[in-house]
Amino acid sequence: MEGTRMKILTTIQRNGQATVEGLAHSLELAPATIRRHMDILQRDQLITYREVKKPTGRPEYSFSLTEAGHEVLPKEYQHLLGALCKEMASLEKEELQGKSGKEVMALLLCRIAQRIADSIPVSAGDDLDKRAATLASVLEEGHLMPQVEQEDGGIRIKVFNCPFRSVALEHSSLCIFHSHLISSVLGVKASLEECIARGDPSCSHLAYYGVAPSRVTPAR
Repeated sequence: MEGTRMKILTTIQRNGQATVEGLAHSLELAPATIRRHMDILQRDQLITYREVKKPTGRPEYSFSLTEAGHEVLPKEYQHLLGALCKEMASLEKEELQGKSGKEVMALLLCRIAQRIADSIPVSAGDDLDKRAATLASVLEEGHLMPQVEQEDGGIRIKVFNCPFRSVALEHSSLCIFHSHLISSVLGVKASLEECIARGDPSCSHLAYYGVAPSRVTPAR
């Protein structure tokens, strides 16, 4: 899906919900144009709506994405499966001893995240702001819809499009992948505040200033 309807879907996803007037203002289009696109998105069951009660005037409707709407946005299931298969094939017998299935999965996901982090061009001299900007560019290329916010004493990284959404909703342990990737690139431990798998509108990680960036130790 391309063009205006894709912009509508990504705008709704980033904001959690949106009205026709809000979308018209954001996308600089006439409300009538937005309504025509919304009719098509509703027909295709990509969006749903609820009435917003107002004290006076005509009723207003707030639109949000259905699961089908979330899934039509860029996803990376094939790449994740390929990476998991590659890492599984490289595991030694000793690495599996005493580990549960969840622990093995966490090990694989952290290794994949670390490989990606190691390929991202950051240097020991980069401060947290520069590392966050580099990270945001990488996440943007991966269609994760990142947003970097300055927080009192730190930086918040938000991701609005989970490339593994349907799997993460069933298996929240998958979230360790992005948590490890973000922490590795930033060079400091980033705490997970919100999570799409828990029903939040974004996955939000917070990293604080005052900690010297360093290389996060890969999982073993």
